[in-house]
Amino acid sequence: MVPVGDRVELDQVEPLLEPASPREIIIRMLNNLKAVHVRNEDWSNAWKSQKRLAALHPGAYDHQRDLAYLAMKSNHPGQAIDAIEDCLRDCPDRDRPMLMTQLRTAEHQIAELN
Repeated sequence: MVPVGDRVELDQVEPLLEPASPREIIIRMLNNLKAVHVRNEDWSNAWKSQKRLAALHPGAYDHQRDLAYLAMKSNHPGQAIDAIEDCLRDCPDRDRPMLMTQLRTAEHQIAELN
């Protein structure tokens, strides 16, 4: 970022002016939509947005982690278990205790449904 008032050479600005790809636009829109749903505590729609983001970023840990969290918040424990198990394969050590707690909670919810 260039401080306000400083002179800027055109070659510093040109990369910032390149058009976004359709994929980049969709990702930005989905992130914004998810943020609105989370702010409004509309967990079901936040989860639906996150499912699409995770599909656009297969294998991305942070998207899978958010998918697991939002699946739990939107009462989809089965999908949460799948996402948590995926996360546990690649998670940083600091996230493992939280993920294990979420996994036990999801398994408990499934057991109550049966």
